[in-house]
Amino acid sequence: MLTKNLLPAIVLASSATTVAAGPAHVVHRRAVEVISAREEDVPVDSTAAPAPTYTPKPVLSRDGVCWNSILDLQWSISQLEFQSSVVTVPGEESNDAWGYVSFNLSNTATTYTADCTAASNTNADAGFFNGGQEYLCSLSDGAPQGSQVAFHFNKASGAVSIQETILCSEGEISGTFITRGTAEVALTCSEETSENEEYTNHEVNCGPVDASLWPSQIVGLDEY
Repeated sequence: MLTKNLLPAIVLASSATTVAAGPAHVVHRRAVEVISAREEDVPVDSTAAPAPTYTPKPVLSRDGVCWNSILDLQWSISQLEFQSSVVTVPGEESNDAWGYVSFNLSNTATTYTADCTAASNTNADAGFFNGGQEYLCSLSDGAPQGSQVAFHFNKASGAVSIQETILCSEGEISGTFITRGTAEVALTCSEETSENEEYTNHEVNCGPVDASLWPSQIVGLDEY
């Protein structure tokens, strides 16, 4: 099919050739005349909406306070404690066993804090927490909607892994950052076993201890 974009090429080819005009030349010329006539007869729709214009999205400022705070982010873990209790009753196969971990978390980029607490009644042989389960923290007042803090804890190694979603706002531009980091906390623990004729209770108490850690990964998502 011929289009208007091909018309100059067709006209040029027919005028530059030295071969006598034949049927093909006549067909090309007639096609040019027909297409030109049809395009001239097409009415212009003055009511048609104009084509949409492309407006580039703004880029999150990289020299703002929030951006710099994210790049220098540091977490502070305070009052990390671990307790566990395993109660064994003679003659019974099942035990009453629970483990608890708790700490407070703050960082250098936000004003709110996180209260991180978890309980587990599985993996008693591994200290109840083997690092495979994710737990959500409670955020204090002032945390923007969409903010989140989650953690993993491994009792055997003392590893605490943090994943935090931080929302920044600079003027009319906002950005969401996903931050992740892990640190091994040195736990100081004591153990005590008490027993009587009805049961034996083995308790472990660790902490409280403070620690600091830095992100190993920061992922920024722009939102508009």
